Amino acid sequence: MIEMRAPANANFWERLSEFGEATALIDERSGKVWSYAQLDGAVAAGRRAFDRPDRRLIALCAENDAGAVLIYLSALAAGHPIHIGKGRFAWPELSEFLDQYRPDILLWKGPDKDLPPDYVRQGELFGYHLAIYRKEQAGIGGTEALLLSTSGSLGSPKMVRLSRQNVSVAACQVARTLQIKPSHRAITSLPLSFIYGLSVLHGHLQAGASLVLTQRSVQDPAFWRLLDEAKVTSLAGVPWTYEMLKALSFNPVRYPHLREMTLSGGALPAPALNWLIGLQSQGLNVYSMYGQTEAGGRICVLPPELLPVKPASVGLPVDGGAVQCNAMGEITFSGPNVMLGYAGSREDLTGDDVLKGVLATGDTGHLDEAGCLYITGRTSRIAKLFGLRVDLGEIESFLASRADVAVTCTGQKLDIFLERQKPPQFEERLQDLLLRLRLPQHCVSVRILADMPRGENGKIQYGELGAP
Repeated sequence: MIEMRAPANANFWERLSEFGEATALIDERSGKVWSYAQLDGAVAAGRRAFDRPDRRLIALCAENDAGAVLIYLSALAAGHPIHIGKGRFAWPELSEFLDQYRPDILLWKGPDKDLPPDYVRQGELFGYHLAIYRKEQAGIGGTEALLLSTSGSLGSPKMVRLSRQNVSVAACQVARTLQIKPSHRAITSLPLSFIYGLSVLHGHLQAGASLVLTQRSVQDPAFWRLLDEAKVTSLAGVPWTYEMLKALSFNPVRYPHLREMTLSGGALPAPALNWLIGLQSQGLNVYSMYGQTEAGGRICVLPPELLPVKPASVGLPVDGGAVQCNAMGEITFSGPNVMLGYAGSREDLTGDDVLKGVLATGDTGHLDEAGCLYITGRTSRIAKLFGLRVDLGEIESFLASRADVAVTCTGQKLDIFLERQKPPQFEERLQDLLLRLRLPQHCVSVRILADMPRGENGKIQYGELGAP
């Protein structure tokens, strides 16, 4: 494995001033265009606002706006660990996270009437409400820089612990592998709380390129007007994004500045994949990628020239990384971007490097003679749904406390199987689930079985679910 370490002063949040008056951010909400010099000055002010004698845990409910980026960069610059969660979340939905981690500082937008009782408002920062934990507690002694949810689904307290080195190296990997140049410009087609969306920010700031910040969805016609007017050159999407664009007969000729598309978050069905390959003949470069939050967002990237030749592959390992597949097909990734480990509470934020740069991905696959990776399945009950990793076991527990519910995932749809009858409050829990996952009703099917298929050990045989 080629060792890759970020050189001294290579952290992108510490070298913003190097790019001077070049455009860094274009914030649709405020209409402001931020140069790197202005961004550097604002981060310096934010760092002073976070000045504390010891490291404190910051929790940010991030929207795709300049305020969230400034808060995030300020936390990194000040040396405080930060958790980035979904924007517009009500605190009751994050009660388990708050109980387990007791963040010292909360930042969010929207109403504050449901602010947890252990917190008190302390004004605003970059347009976000700021509250602090009112009880005395020890600071964070570890080396964590960033905490991200493993799935982003149900507010689970299980977090990926990424160090400053992890974040910095991953940014370098993205910038180098995608050959991002200062002239490139991306747009926030994905949330910043999603590692894929956050890595777009990282890679562009690393390269001195620019990013358009918008809350709009790719389904909104105004998103595409903004993309055109702002001369966006790169678009990031998950499989659902490109299936939707294919259905809408997306024509890249309408957007002359758009030169690059990236795909990650799961396998794309063959018809949509072939359509995407066809876009390359119209001047677009398409990068197919494979990554996990546990590896800072990127594990492999398939360059555009290989997509027509090896469409089923996710490509070659990123710089400094190595992939191995054992006899059972289980994929292991090694690299300096591999997380320190998981956390389930504040007490787990010790800075201990449990994984030592080696990640068992939970995926199965194989390598071809050129070292390109092919994904064939999963060793655990984690599914990809609209690009987000979803723990099916967690969903089962959320829907019912008894073992009378089983959940599988087919394509972009959740299949829920119930034994004999619906559990108490099932409909209410299902609607809550849809809200938390931000799924439309048609993406979930519910089926009642006379009996669950079970093995001799009493465990549900998931492969037999749905059989006639």
